[in-house]
Amino acid sequence: MDDTSSGTVPEQPPPAWWIGYWQQVRFAEVSLSRFRQWFRVDEMPSDEVIRVHVRRGDFTRLGRNSPIDWYERAIDRARSATGVELVEFVSDDRSWCENKLVPRLSDAVVAPPGDATSDLVRLARARSLVCSDSTFSWWAAYLGDPVVVISETAPNLRDLVAELDDRRWLLVS
Repeated sequence: MDDTSSGTVPEQPPPAWWIGYWQQVRFAEVSLSRFRQWFRVDEMPSDEVIRVHVRRGDFTRLGRNSPIDWYERAIDRARSATGVELVEFVSDDRSWCENKLVPRLSDAVVAPPGDATSDLVRLARARSLVCSDSTFSWWAAYLGDPVVVISETAPNLRDLVAELDDRRWLLVS
């Protein structure tokens, strides 16, 4: 049954795997509590850190990387919203973060390498999360309870701020 355009599901839907672009609350909210249990998000307190998801990889090739000065503005906004100073970068390009971002900020480090699951949980447990314009960032923000900072020009995330109507989601130009 293809009911993705209407967002309706039968009362007892059969188990299914979702593959594709899922940054839509109507798809995620039906599984949120189950995903939070699977990833044990509720079992751990949030870390007093601002985590920044820096996606490079394919974004570099596609010209979709955020500029360095945007990260600085976003981190300043997260710091003012939370009072937290420590910044930790989680990225698929740790050396770029170490060389380009860490030297520009006080109290900033690069997270140790992790697999996708541990990185997702690490991001979700942050006191504040500065998101890249990616599904991975969105899910971390949605699974956790951080103050979320996104770019107002991020086409994938911008519209979700209005849909969620959540004051913890902050836009930064």
